Order: sequence, then structure tokens, then C-alpha cells
Amino acid sequence: MNPLTTTIQNSDYFEELIDGELYRHYTSTTSNGWTFISSINEASILEERLVILRKTLIVFIMFMGLLITVLVLFTKKYTRTINHMIVILNKARRGNFSDVLPVDSRDEIGTLALAMNQTFDSISHDHVKLERLCYYNSQTSLPNLEKLKSDLKLFANRDMALYLLDLDNFRTINDLLGKQKSDEFINEISKKLRDAEDRNLYIYHTSGDEFAFLEFDPELQLITENADYIINLFKQLAFSTAHNIAISTSIGIAKYPDDVTLSGGLIDCAHTALTNAKREGKNNFKLFSRFSPSEDTNNVIMLDDLKHAIAQDEFFMHYQPIFNKKNEIISLEALVRWNHPRDGVLLPITFLHLVEQVALINDFSQLVLKHVCDDYISFKENKLYFNKIYVNLSQRQLLNPLFISNTLAALRQKKLPIDILGFEITEHILQYDIEATLKKLNALKVLGVDVILDDFGSGEASLNSLRRLPLSKVKVDCALIQQISTDKQTKQLVRGIIYMIHQMGLIVVAECIEDEKTYDLLLEMKCDEYQGNYLQQPEKSNQIIDIFKGSNVN
Repeated sequence: MNPLTTTIQNSDYFEELIDGELYRHYTSTTSNGWTFISSINEASILEERLVILRKTLIVFIMFMGLLITVLVLFTKKYTRTINHMIVILNKARRGNFSDVLPVDSRDEIGTLALAMNQTFDSISHDHVKLERLCYYNSQTSLPNLEKLKSDLKLFANRDMALYLLDLDNFRTINDLLGKQKSDEFINEISKKLRDAEDRNLYIYHTSGDEFAFLEFDPELQLITENADYIINLFKQLAFSTAHNIAISTSIGIAKYPDDVTLSGGLIDCAHTALTNAKREGKNNFKLFSRFSPSEDTNNVIMLDDLKHAIAQDEFFMHYQPIFNKKNEIISLEALVRWNHPRDGVLLPITFLHLVEQVALINDFSQLVLKHVCDDYISFKENKLYFNKIYVNLSQRQLLNPLFISNTLAALRQKKLPIDILGFEITEHILQYDIEATLKKLNALKVLGVDVILDDFGSGEASLNSLRRLPLSKVKVDCALIQQISTDKQTKQLVRGIIYMIHQMGLIVVAECIEDEKTYDLLLEMKCDEYQGNYLQQPEKSNQIIDIFKGSNVN
């Protein structure tokens, strides 16, 4: 072979470098044994390779273009849906569940969109139900006190007049008709009061026998005409019973921003005017005036102090132990005190009626509950394990639709079970909206909360209350307990009360025990639980810990 020739063998061809140029020789053999050789020089080889490379590149570019197109279409489709989902979720976070996601496919995104639509639809229906429960009276279906407070905040940029109505002598009517007929009567009144809506007055049912009207952009002359119109509506009321009932109302009116700079204070001013209307003979109306009688001025000052006290938490708790027959502490009663910056320590009798008259009771009760929870934790850390801490429960607290859920939330925040609580009630809570009240009390019982009927024998509580209420204990009234050592008839009466309550399967608690003779008599009468200054005066939580740490706590 020529020394300038190099051969590269391949199965189909072989390449040969001749005089510096590359040649490719293709061989083929025929059936008769002949072998043919065809040769191609370097230029032809390079051209062939370039053609193959171009074709490969073209195919690759087409493939990538197709892939990118598919990805862009895919991304646009799902990005649009996902962005839409984000927008709808942000609206839902603000309470708007009305938007619907389009369902364009049956893949995972389509399934997710459908699930979101179904979830929001369910939440929307539940939201409507919850709003109805929170903001509307269950008896009359009218907007309630919470709705009124919400509307006052919502329309704080407008002039308003608030009319507060309180039915005159309704307690007497309630006793005359009975609970069921009284509720029917309230329903008739609410229907009649709706006539005033034609005068651009918005009606609210704020509590049992109290109603309210809200008017926007009021004029003084029109306010007095509206008040007269409302009073005349009551003269038109007729109710079919065995008794002829004359019903009237007193009205307190306040204007915003003329009488108060914050819309939330409108209720307080209207209450003050309502008190003046009641004092001046009822069946009339009064406009709020800053130049009210001195008692009302003191009340307004006290109300301002109360609002500040709740905001700054100027309250603390005293606790009075409750003992069993073995002289073991089994529970405590929580008693709130107000550390007034000017007047010193105030007892509930000086301010609690004002808290209940105006829209402060819910904030106040939550504050009391927070103190009770904190003190219970402190007792537990010092190895004082009381079965229950009893808190007084008012009618207005029970009228709050969120009472039970707020109570549960406060305990959950402190990681405490609800059954550490008990509530003391009086028969007053059955005065209005009986069915709703009983449902809440029964719910508390199911949750493990004891309910005690307080002041039994005072003339307020009745035997019917013992039958209807889901009670676990009954407290005999202080006035009776304090007389059993000096009055024979009272002693026999208390003995009979204790026997009767035991026959009903309930526990008897005697409070206001002030001396040894009274205590011994109650032991002899087989009373179950004992409370009073003779056994232990109310003390702060830290003093309770100092006194009873390491002692007999059951």
C-alpha cells in the first residue's frame, strides 16, 4: 500500500487518507461473488454530514417549539385558574363567599375548583345562619342589640336619632298572663311596631320588653312626631285574653352627633333619657339633656368610669369558700370588686345595675371570666383543687347569642375545661325568651356546668322554677337563713324547704351563715353545703392560697 495511504475499516465502509484528502470507500458484494467499490471524497462526506446535522437541528427546533407552545398553553390555563382562586380566597378571608370559580376541566384543577365552590356555598349558607343567630332576636326575628351596636358603628358618618322603648309595668303583665302568653304578647307588640317602619324608622328588639328605633338624618320636629306616633301605636294594641290589658311605653331619645361624639355612646344617652321618662310618670318620651337631674348626672359619670374601668381592667376578685358537712372546702363563689381610682374598692351593688342597663355586660362578664380562669390556674399551681368556681350569671348575659361560645373560647385560651365553672342564677332569667334561656342552660348542663338557683325563698323564686330549670343545687335565701336561730316559724320553714329540695334530688346550699348557732341548726337540718362569714369571709385569691394551702380541700 502506498505509504501515504491510511485505511480505517468499518462494517459498511472504510475510510482512506490519500495525499492528505479523506476518501470513503463503500463496498458491496453481489450474489455471484463480484465486489464493487464506490468512493466519495472529503467534500462529499462533509456535505452529507451537514445535511444530517441540519435535519437533526430542524427536528429539534420543531420539537422544542411544540413543547414550549404546549407549556405556555398549559401554564396560561392553570395560572389563570390559580390566580382566580387566590382572588376568591382573599375575598373569602374578608367574609365574601359569593364568587364562583369556573370549572373548565375534569382534571385535578377542575376537581379542586368544584370542591372550592361547594365548600364556599356551604360556608355561605352557614354564615347566613350564624349571622341570623347573632344579630336577630330568636323570638320576634327582629334585629337585636348586637345588630344595633354594629349599625351604630357602621353608620358613624351619618346623623342619627336613637329611640329606646321600655314597656311600662310589664312585670305585672308578665305575672298576670304567664310566661307563654307574655311571649305571645311581645310578638303582637313587635308586629304592631313594624308600622313605624313606614316613617323611615328601623326597628330593633334589644331585650325582652325593650325595643329601639334608629332614624337617619333626623329633624327635631320630626323626632317628636315620631315619638308621639310610637306612643299612640300602643294605644291601638288589643290582645285577646281573659283580662283587659292597657299597655304603654316610655321612650328615651338621643341624637348623634349632637348629644354624644361617639356613636357607640348613643345607647347610654338614650338610656339616661329613658330613665327620666320613667321617673316623670311613664307613657311619655324624653330627649337626652346634659342638664339632667343630679342622680342621672352621677350615673353618666359612673358609666364613663365603668367604661374606663373595663378598658383598663380595674376589677379584681374575692372568693368565698363553700364547705361540705365535713368542713372541707369543695368550691368557691367568685365575687367581683372594683378598685375605683377615686372612690376606693366598690362592691357590685353600687355599679352592677348600671353595667346591666347599658351595653357593657358582655365585656364586663368576659373580664370577670378571665380573672376567674387566671385565679383557678394559680390555685392549681399551689395544689388547691376546687371542684368548681361559681360565677353569678345575669339575664342579659344569657340573652347574648354568643354567651356559651365566648365562655368556651375564654376557657380554651387558658387551656381549662368548662366543667370547672358553675353559674348562679335567679328566677329573673325566665322573665323573657324562656325557650332560648332553657336551651342555653340545658347546654351548660350537658357540658358539665353546675347551675345553682340563688335566693330561693325570697319571693322571687318559685316551685315552678325548681321543676323547669336544669338545676343541680339550690341556695336558700339569706333572709331566711339569718332568722332560723331567732324565729321558730322561719326555722320550720327552712327545714321544710331543705326536705322538699332533697326529695327533688337536688343539693341544698345555705349562705349568709354568721354565727355558730345558725351553723349547728343547719347541720341538724341535714343541709348539704355551707357558706358564710362565720366559716370564712371573702378574700383575694392570694389570701385564699395562704389560708388554705395544705388544708382540707375536697
